[in-house]
Amino acid sequence: MRNQVKLILILFNIISLFLLYVNAITCPPGYSIGPSNRCYQGYSSTFAVWRCQNPDPMKSYFQMSNGPMFCDSGFTATDYHSISNPNREIRVAYCTTTDYNHNAVVPFAPETDQFDACPPGFAFGDSAVFDFMADPTKRYFIIESCGDNYNYIGFGWKSTATPTNYCQSFGGPLPQFDAYYDMGVMYPCASYCLNGGTCLGTGVCQCTSEWSGSDCSTPANPCATNNGGCAQNCNNIGGTSSCSCNAGYTLNADGKGCTDINECSTNNGGCAQTCTNTPGSFQCSCAAGYTLNADGKGCTDINECSTNNGGCAQTCTNTQGSFQCSCAAGYTLNADGKGCTDINECSTNNGGCAQTCINTPGSFTCSCAAGYTLNADGKGCTDINECSTSNGGCAQTCTNNPGSFTCSCAAGYTLNADGKGCTDINECSTNNGGCAQTCTNTQGSFTCSCAAGYTLNADGKSCTDINECSTNNGGCAQTCTNNPGSFTCSCAAGYTLNADGKGCTDINECSTNNGGCAQTCTNSPGSYSCSCGAGYTLNADGKGCTDINECSTNNGGCAQTCINNPGSFTCSCSAGYTLNADGKGCTDINECSTNNGGCAQTCTNTQGSFQCSCGSGYTLNADGKGCTDINECSSNNGGCTQTCNNTPGSFYCSCAAGYTLNADGKGCTDINECSTNNGGCAQTCNNNPGSIYCSCAAGYTLNADGKSCTDINECLNNNGGCIQNCNNLPGSYNCTCNSGYTLNADGKSCTDINECSTNNGGCAQTCTNTQGSFYCTCQTGYTLNADGKSCTDINECLTNNGGCAQTCNNNPGSYSCSCAAGYTFNADGKSCTDINECSTNNGGCAQTCTNTPGSFQCSCTAGYTLSPDGKGCTDINECSTNNGGCAHNCTNSPGIYYCYCLNGYSLNNDGKGCTDINECLTVNGGCNQTCSNTQGSFQCSCSTGYTLSPDGRGCTDINECSTNNGNCSQICINTPGSFHCSCSIGYTLSADGKSCTDINECLENPSPCRGVATCQNTNGSFICNCPSDQVISPDGLGCIDPPPFIISTSQLYSVGGDLSIYGKNFGSDYQMVVVNIGPYTCRVQPQSNTTFILCSIRRDLEPLTRYLQVIVNNIPANDYYITILKLTSTRPSQCSNGCSGNGICTSVGCQCNSGYTGESCSNPPVDSTPTPITPTPNQPNNPGVITGERNDSTIQFKISVIGIQELDSTDNIITNYTFDKSIWNLISNEKDTGEWTFHISLPNNVNMSATFNYITEKNGRNITFSGQSFHFNQFTLKLTMKVSKWTFQSRLNTLRILVKSETIGLPECDKSNSNITSDSYSSLLYATMETPMGLMSGRYLSLAEIDGRSIVGKVEQIPSPQGTFIIGTSIPFFESYGLIDPDFSVMIQTDKSGSNLKGSNCQSPKKDNWPIIVGSVIGGVAAAGIAAGTALYIKRQRRWIRQTNDIEKRINKSKTDPSQNN
Repeated sequence: MRNQVKLILILFNIISLFLLYVNAITCPPGYSIGPSNRCYQGYSSTFAVWRCQNPDPMKSYFQMSNGPMFCDSGFTATDYHSISNPNREIRVAYCTTTDYNHNAVVPFAPETDQFDACPPGFAFGDSAVFDFMADPTKRYFIIESCGDNYNYIGFGWKSTATPTNYCQSFGGPLPQFDAYYDMGVMYPCASYCLNGGTCLGTGVCQCTSEWSGSDCSTPANPCATNNGGCAQNCNNIGGTSSCSCNAGYTLNADGKGCTDINECSTNNGGCAQTCTNTPGSFQCSCAAGYTLNADGKGCTDINECSTNNGGCAQTCTNTQGSFQCSCAAGYTLNADGKGCTDINECSTNNGGCAQTCINTPGSFTCSCAAGYTLNADGKGCTDINECSTSNGGCAQTCTNNPGSFTCSCAAGYTLNADGKGCTDINECSTNNGGCAQTCTNTQGSFTCSCAAGYTLNADGKSCTDINECSTNNGGCAQTCTNNPGSFTCSCAAGYTLNADGKGCTDINECSTNNGGCAQTCTNSPGSYSCSCGAGYTLNADGKGCTDINECSTNNGGCAQTCINNPGSFTCSCSAGYTLNADGKGCTDINECSTNNGGCAQTCTNTQGSFQCSCGSGYTLNADGKGCTDINECSSNNGGCTQTCNNTPGSFYCSCAAGYTLNADGKGCTDINECSTNNGGCAQTCNNNPGSIYCSCAAGYTLNADGKSCTDINECLNNNGGCIQNCNNLPGSYNCTCNSGYTLNADGKSCTDINECSTNNGGCAQTCTNTQGSFYCTCQTGYTLNADGKSCTDINECLTNNGGCAQTCNNNPGSYSCSCAAGYTFNADGKSCTDINECSTNNGGCAQTCTNTPGSFQCSCTAGYTLSPDGKGCTDINECSTNNGGCAHNCTNSPGIYYCYCLNGYSLNNDGKGCTDINECLTVNGGCNQTCSNTQGSFQCSCSTGYTLSPDGRGCTDINECSTNNGNCSQICINTPGSFHCSCSIGYTLSADGKSCTDINECLENPSPCRGVATCQNTNGSFICNCPSDQVISPDGLGCIDPPPFIISTSQLYSVGGDLSIYGKNFGSDYQMVVVNIGPYTCRVQPQSNTTFILCSIRRDLEPLTRYLQVIVNNIPANDYYITILKLTSTRPSQCSNGCSGNGICTSVGCQCNSGYTGESCSNPPVDSTPTPITPTPNQPNNPGVITGERNDSTIQFKISVIGIQELDSTDNIITNYTFDKSIWNLISNEKDTGEWTFHISLPNNVNMSATFNYITEKNGRNITFSGQSFHFNQFTLKLTMKVSKWTFQSRLNTLRILVKSETIGLPECDKSNSNITSDSYSSLLYATMETPMGLMSGRYLSLAEIDGRSIVGKVEQIPSPQGTFIIGTSIPFFESYGLIDPDFSVMIQTDKSGSNLKGSNCQSPKKDNWPIIVGSVIGGVAAAGIAAGTALYIKRQRRWIRQTNDIEKRINKSKTDPSQNN
């Protein structure tokens, strides 16, 4: 074939791949059975396609139909293909010839083998399936031959006037020939519509007016349409409507309209006064001053005085229809006729009062200022001599003044703030009286004194410190230091000061953390020393101990593996071998001799291992032991057309109901039920694959039995289109109208007769036409009379005075309100507002203007009197009369006056009298303890045991313990105002309350020491001693067996087996011993003893380092780790492809020569120039680097640390920190050396760092990690991660760090074409990401380091999105830190010549073999990308780029413009 072509299938949606029909229902005429056993209107049941061949191939075309084959004149029909009931899918074959311009697209039946679909002379090229139910709105199946081997096949619209021309719309030439097939409108109804209902294109039944429901089976309500023509109430009676009216209305003669009844036309409606007719009712009302009775008709006079006293301020008198207000004597009635105003007698000649006149409601009183007394006439005032009574309250001298008096003091005293008392002058309040420390005031003098520890100098003011250390060294055992006013004792290094503050005791450093010694700590006076047990040597730091490695000499004499243990060593053998009796030699184990090696069928023993195999017809399972039968049906359905049934070692085919199995035992043929008795159908029988259905001729509908036919009643379908009445006739029908309507020219609709168009319907004012009737109404302000046509004016003033506040005036059809003189009419046309004279120039008042209804009044504020003109105000001088009543001083101001008191006094609440201020009542006068009030002052003092501070207010406690320790033998405790002695723990206070006596705890019963422990008394305490074969318990009170201690173990392999643990203190009962190795439980065997534990694990184990936990009698042993070894018959290669001859194979993979890199040393290194991800301050970020620069031909790779997780023993995540919301700091940015370090602090004082190293040295770099040496070539990126102080929830848990690698700038269409592979070896994992534009590989070592130990960790690939891979590295429990150290080799190819990289798949591909579906398997999870759309495209390679670009533009446009979706 000259050019290879491929199909590109684009579908809107893939709804279903297989659909099986059964004979579930029978469809009515015009419907066909379709998917999900539903009836579809216009659904195709047959489908044929043939080619109309012309001698000129360029004129040939395809034709499609569900009838006989035909062609235009001059064309020959060939290549006929008829498909019976294509269901919802159409299969097409692409048939090719040697001349690709004559290639054909041929539909074929689903049961036809696709290789037999092409006509003679054509070769089968490819096939595809189209689902014409994917978009039911596109009803035409279209084939266009566009020439140049470019064809369109799909679903869309066909326009007979203007060809759709799909060829050009998809970038092709003009079509050479085309074919269209109408698949019909494919909308399903619920089943089929009953009672003459019609199935609409939306899949909904349209029922006639008499029926409703989803299938038109529910009788309709005639009142539901236009209320059945009723004016008010429509009643559904057996499907017939009947009209009725509400209460107060009468039914019109037409049986539909309603007329209001005027109740007021008869006996005034029974109303006592006014009757007002309303629609459907009437209302009685009363004139103003009356209230409507409870019967709603009678009227009763309103007693206004019974409610709020009629609004009267004092007396209210009720009258018929009104009321009257009056005032008591001494008051005058206000202008509003309701309020009462008091007569102010004081406004005339001050009421005759000499000083103050006080007006009261209805009267007044006179009063005198303070210092004066009211005369007997009740008006005059006389001065009071205060000094004549109790010396006026003065402490010393009293002087009388008019209306007042003053006090004074003798020399040497100062007058108090109250103006009466005298206080001595305190010399200590100024500069502390010159005293250096304490100044004490006395009457007329003062004295100085010194605090304890000081002596008063000869000048009587200054103080000198007493040096207590000069006498008997202050009582200190070692050093005495004098302090101002006191002294302290201290001890030399290595001693601690005793509780008495004087004696010294040696410090035992070994009692705290064993002195920091790894093994033995020996205390000495003022110091200590560390030493190690046998088999250890003391480290240079003088504390740690290092084990002697016996295996370093002649492998310890072991045949295979020598394991060094603390203080000893053991020999072990590789998996598949057993240790000889001499403890050194190894013998092969025949695994097949036990349980056939676990093999399901055949077991073959090999050196150090074994192999399982299966018999014919079975395949070996992934576990390498079980066997599984081969299912022939899983491949091409076993060749069966319908159902394939698998059997052990074979299979057979079967067919669904309605089909018979062909002679070949695979194919199925439909049974035609219509060939017998016409299938029982009354008219037409239609055969379907596996079933049949009956149908009727036009004008008939299929009955419920699915076989007989009934005439269609057109009136049952939307009432035959009639607006009112439909009359069914044989084969036809006609429409009629109700009374009051006339039939329109269309013979269906009806028009109402407008009675108002003739003489206004007889209405006096307004005539309103209604459907089939009319009614009269009156304008606003009129009421309709009883004849239903004439109108009468309504007198609005009869109801609530028309809403008017004052006067209501009735007018024809309306009314108006008006106001009395002195009021203004409001904008609402009803209420009246009083004119406020005070709002203009304050009514001419000098001070206060008070508005009254229709008038106003001027008045003056207190302190002023109204002038004779009734408007002005004159100030009253209150101080001129009786000193204003002030006790001390009076000051007059305009309209007011003020009283003032002398210093030391406060003004009373009456604003006139004065009272002495007691300073002690406010914050105790500022005194710390006792405050004593004096006249005009106060004095502070202190309780016994305190001394007054220099400020004269505070009190300082006297510390009795500062002098000779209060004479206490041990502890002196100072208390406020006193002190007491106490003793240290282990001592009791003697009867003298000062000395202490040691308590002998060993004499207590029971003894404080438990069990076999003996008690030894010490000064202030005791110690418990144990026999030589036991140790003291953690609480120091009992004896327990020594804790278990692990010295060494035998080797443990990944296949499990026995583990020997050597040590001491393992106990004598093996049932009290628990052994866990990480998540694995090791079953303890009875052979165990106090120095040896034998346990067994019967399962496969992961080959990595685990925490070994041994618990004896609930007491854990020391921390110990064991590395599980991987058992292989021969050492597996850690290298891929022999390192391609460009390197050497090591235990940690290929060590590539200079100039090569990658898993197999097959790629040249590229300088990826990584740069660190610079964190934004205070913003979340992940630590990492990005390689290279982004341009049109390259992409970037990003490597970052994304999280840390703690896993339990079953690998469940119990703690998870993701760093996308964490804040890292870039603490080191060494651009020259290519080293960047990130740091973060996590909760619980956990620290984590990530260091990226980029090797730029031409000869690479040598690095030692976890006890091994590595060489990194140039352009290698290495990452070191360290975690410190992680708090594990269990010692059996592990810690996993997640590292993510991803692409930047890789087009979305290339991500699905990126391969991410991983290769696992016994000690490392390679992960490689290969994209069309670049390649990166990472090497993850299983080696790690914890607390200085070299261990084997767990490396695994975590499922991740396309274009990324995530690697998790797990390490076991550690106390201090954990360290892992992966490296990356980043390769980015920019020149794709001579390389394996294909370039972006978003451009022209390099190879002719185009993948349609791209898939990759990552970590056991399959990911696949499938292109979907609406049409199948067949192109030649040379046009691929241009046409793909055109298609992408069209698809992008269709996303924003739905009209482009063809």
